[in-house]
Amino acid sequence: MGLVGSAGVALLSIPALAACGRHQTTNGAPPAAARSVAPAAASSSAAALAPASAPPFAGATPSAEPKASAHHCKALGKKTSTELAPILEEEVALAVEGDDVYALGYTHALARSRLYRFTRDGGAPEVLAEQKGLGDRKHFSLQDGAGYYVQAGKLFKLGPAQNSALLLRDGVHSPAAVVSDQLLVVACDSKAKADHLLRIPSAGGDAETVADLPRASADRCQYSSVVADEREAFIADWTGSQIFGVSLRDKVVRVVVAKRGFPGPLVLEPDALVYSSALGMFRVPRTGGAPTRLADTNEALAPYSLIAASRNDYWVFDNIAYTNESVLHRLPRAGGDSKAFMKLHNADPNGENIDGQGLSDFAVDDECVYVAQRQFKRPGTQIIAKSLE
Repeated sequence: MGLVGSAGVALLSIPALAACGRHQTTNGAPPAAARSVAPAAASSSAAALAPASAPPFAGATPSAEPKASAHHCKALGKKTSTELAPILEEEVALAVEGDDVYALGYTHALARSRLYRFTRDGGAPEVLAEQKGLGDRKHFSLQDGAGYYVQAGKLFKLGPAQNSALLLRDGVHSPAAVVSDQLLVVACDSKAKADHLLRIPSAGGDAETVADLPRASADRCQYSSVVADEREAFIADWTGSQIFGVSLRDKVVRVVVAKRGFPGPLVLEPDALVYSSALGMFRVPRTGGAPTRLADTNEALAPYSLIAASRNDYWVFDNIAYTNESVLHRLPRAGGDSKAFMKLHNADPNGENIDGQGLSDFAVDDECVYVAQRQFKRPGTQIIAKSLE
């Protein structure tokens, strides 16, 4: 928030077979193989091919103590979901910080990304900044009111100042992790046997190479998630079916998880790492060792899962194509059975049109879960909130 290994043929077949009937949802955009105009549009055949063609870029930021908020969540204390302001965008990724909910919206037809901000009590959304550009987008990160995302290999910063849009670096091949005033990303080197973990000032400037990551494949590099804190960075290597740990102090690289079914989104904890893969959702000590299963493939199956952590719970969403209902699950961090927290219904009664079905992203704070859900009867994306109580 290093280091060898590659995915074998037998392992490759696990997500491809298990993916049947599921469709990808990501923070940002799905792989090119699974994409049409809408954020989550994919045929079942494209979804089944996603593990072999491109990694997911659904991610999760390190869990942290929430900032003090003067505005309570609009849904606090209510037993049903409450709608917040809709966002008139095809794709929406969410994050929460302090008093505010942030949404990174993208509309393919306009080739435009926008960072929105609105209060947790349901205030009208404000456009902070926008950036023009085409291409698939990776995981959206937020810190101090600024949004960071990668699109078509370019790392952008939107906000926090009004109309502030900055290209930080070209040639980035992973989501970005934000640590203080630095960003950690991976840049691939097609002419070498290693890729590079870079540290880039969030205000812009030269990149520093923190460590080299051995390439798992000569054909492509695919890093699905990066999380970090002041001590260490962790990188999910999709192609290598492994997770790297990198000490930011002495720059030593090690393998924390090996041959565990195409790791996707990561959540960083003080003493452990939570990850989703084709084998389910797991928690592993930072130092490595045997992972503990938190959820099986009925609830979490990368690349179709989104995961997060709040103070008392883990959260996992696995979208399933061609169904009338999809479920956001809540898992107690102290242990125990998972529970269906929110059920999202497909507005298409035949369940045949998966364009925008169900949840496209979610975020959680100390009071509520916030969900971005594509709409059929109205344009744009609906933002709904539900109290944790």
